[in-house]
Amino acid sequence: MPRETLRCVQRVYESGGRRWRSILASAVLICAIACPPTTATAVEVNATWVGPASGNYSNPANWNLGGALPVNDGTNEYNVTIPNGISLVMDLDGPIDVRDLTLGTGATFTVASEAFRVLDDARVSGMVVADAGSFTSMSPGSVFQNNQGRFRVVSGGMASFPYAGTYASTSSSLWYGTYNLFTATGPSVLDLSSLTSINDGYNDGNNGSVTLHRISASGGGLLNLSGVESITGPQLAQDYLEIVVDGTGTIDLSGLTTISSASIGTVRFDVQQGATLDLDNLISHDRGVYGVAEGGAINAPNMVTLTRSTLTASSGRTFQFHSQTGLTNINNTLLRAENGAQFGTAFGHVNASAYASTDSTLWYGTYNLFTATGPSVLDLSSLTSFNDGYNDNSSTGTVHRVTASGGGLVDLSGV
Repeated sequence: MPRETLRCVQRVYESGGRRWRSILASAVLICAIACPPTTATAVEVNATWVGPASGNYSNPANWNLGGALPVNDGTNEYNVTIPNGISLVMDLDGPIDVRDLTLGTGATFTVASEAFRVLDDARVSGMVVADAGSFTSMSPGSVFQNNQGRFRVVSGGMASFPYAGTYASTSSSLWYGTYNLFTATGPSVLDLSSLTSINDGYNDGNNGSVTLHRISASGGGLLNLSGVESITGPQLAQDYLEIVVDGTGTIDLSGLTTISSASIGTVRFDVQQGATLDLDNLISHDRGVYGVAEGGAINAPNMVTLTRSTLTASSGRTFQFHSQTGLTNINNTLLRAENGAQFGTAFGHVNASAYASTDSTLWYGTYNLFTATGPSVLDLSSLTSFNDGYNDNSSTGTVHRVTASGGGLVDLSGV
């Protein structure tokens, strides 16, 4: 996309609201597809990076082309391969078109300032970075490969990968540490709206190290995941997928209905100060952690099930669940009200009639099932039964606790 077009899009993005930003991500893609380059029949040429571990696209010595650069020119169309572990910066004046792109495992391809388009298949096993530039794939053959592809857009960058239907991040190359799967920072746009599922159900072998995978939008960034219907968290208890949004970032998860775990790992929300995360169609979440900072909000007006999870309600934080019934299933979920918060039945959050805390994830240790501290209210008066009849099959000892302190109230009057 020409630089002038990018600047125009940037101005629209900065002046628009959340809805316009989501629409804009699709508009960028439509523009790119509707205006492909017109070329005569060209010869396909395979171009492979043969340079050092890091370098610039513009250096002919880094390619196996005898001094040429892999840029479609009407005569030749290039199938570009960036091998495993290479860090490459696309530094040519754009727009630049190629036929195919294969980005190897652990490789990083950074598009700086200009536009880069893949007209046919893009196979991404590494990380694509749009740093004030744009990256667009334009073929249904474009896919994430080897369960480890990632995208990052920064400084007004834009990336569109609009045909990949599913995503998985289960590769061992993404274990033992923190890995940013999808990131939109600054007034940037990352369009992954074609994805229907995110599978983060990895098993890192439980070597004592924590593996954290993160999806985030900040500083005015827009991450469009509107087509995602299901998200699966990791297998082990210490590992988790974290979804982070700050007060100016937007993550569009409007199509999400179900969050689950591959075993006992969690999917966590980190809604930072002043931020809002809208989960318009979310119905159920099994194994999660809900963290909301002051002035933040999670809106899930169709959600009825929150199981094997942790939720802390604090003053100045907003939670919205099913608009008519609230949560009707909270089994094995730990609920806490603090700092003057009011949460529960009387406030439209919970309408469950029964509660059970028998799951194995609540064994071997001390677990605070329901807690109200300070002048806070945790209203669970809709409950009529409380089943804590677990069997941990061990002499280690398990303690489950319901506590109210410092003027807090836990209302179990219906039990």
